[in-house]
Amino acid sequence: MDKKTINQITTFCGIIVAIAFESLGIALLVKELIESSFRATDRVLILLALVFLPVLSLFLVRMFQGSKYVTVKLLDKLEVSFKDLEVKVEKHEQRIAEQLIGKLSTAEQTLYPLIGGSDVSANERLANKKVIIASKDFAANIVIAELLAQWLQSHSIQVERRFPNGGTITNYACLINDWIDVFVDYTGTGCLFMNISYRGKARDKILEELNWLSISRYGFEWTTPIGTKTNYCLVVSAERAKEMRISTVSELAQKGRGKLQFCGNYEFTNRRDGLPGLKAHYNLRFAEEKICGYQERYDLVRDGKADVAVGHTTDSQIGDYNLVMLDDDKVFFPDYYETPIARNEVLKTIPELRGILNSFSKLGITEQDLTALIQDYSDNPESLATRAQLLLKTKDGEVQNSLR
Repeated sequence: MDKKTINQITTFCGIIVAIAFESLGIALLVKELIESSFRATDRVLILLALVFLPVLSLFLVRMFQGSKYVTVKLLDKLEVSFKDLEVKVEKHEQRIAEQLIGKLSTAEQTLYPLIGGSDVSANERLANKKVIIASKDFAANIVIAELLAQWLQSHSIQVERRFPNGGTITNYACLINDWIDVFVDYTGTGCLFMNISYRGKARDKILEELNWLSISRYGFEWTTPIGTKTNYCLVVSAERAKEMRISTVSELAQKGRGKLQFCGNYEFTNRRDGLPGLKAHYNLRFAEEKICGYQERYDLVRDGKADVAVGHTTDSQIGDYNLVMLDDDKVFFPDYYETPIARNEVLKTIPELRGILNSFSKLGITEQDLTALIQDYSDNPESLATRAQLLLKTKDGEVQNSLR
């Protein structure tokens, strides 16, 4: 066994030991956090844990990069060879790094409100009829959040915007700890967060169950749905759909099994109502699964660098890029109705807020309206405020005329 091989094996063993110690450290950290109810005194321990995780990921990447091939001889008779290991490693190396980066980013953002606890300035801002509205980190949610923010401002509510504020878990953590007061979420996502089954249930029944848990357990309320929905979907290029003769996810699973490249954002690839559940539901298998940003997924499919991507049904890029939305023929995805969520304390301190939120749902905003705004926002983010104001003025005028 040559020196190079010995060094590689030594490095590998060292990483295994590091992983074991890291796992033990995280387990002890979780135990301490639970016992202390996430008090701020645990700040140093959490930050130390976050420091060690990137170091571990660097070790893993370095190991993979150095392992072009390994040949081990035992007793001069048995030879175990791992040639061309680099080829396989390169396929998974980027995904491993992206997974670690995604998990670290989500954990870091979510830990901020958990460590800090309740926002001490929350009562003061509510006394001044000021609320903080947040959004998730994709265009459709930013657009609807801007519309709602302007609607509240038109009814004498002061608004502070946090667009975007992070992913789903980050926004829930901020809402529960009073760091934000209002944000627009989706009924399907709420079912995932609260572990509620949505199968065979009407929208109002789902809302009833969501509020039964959220009001008492988490301290916030789902108000009246806006009337629109932004659902998940799978998209392929029109050329790919024609070539494979596919129009449904079932056909994709059958004809493209193990042959195609999938791309999607980190959250979708790790949600039960996302890629893991979708693959199990349809018996899907991809040759490669790439993690990317929201905008990048459409670019990858358009440029032929990926075959399949997760999309949102209101995204303007689907039409702009000549993509085909595959029919969810076995009905895996639930309906994701846009619904404003507000903290209990906010609704109590500003009594008129509930009526203002409910009136927003009566404006008659459509999914086509959202798609047009999303397209404007994607082309020119600075135009969103003006476009949103114009749409609200038009919709409100229509409502007022209908009441005369």
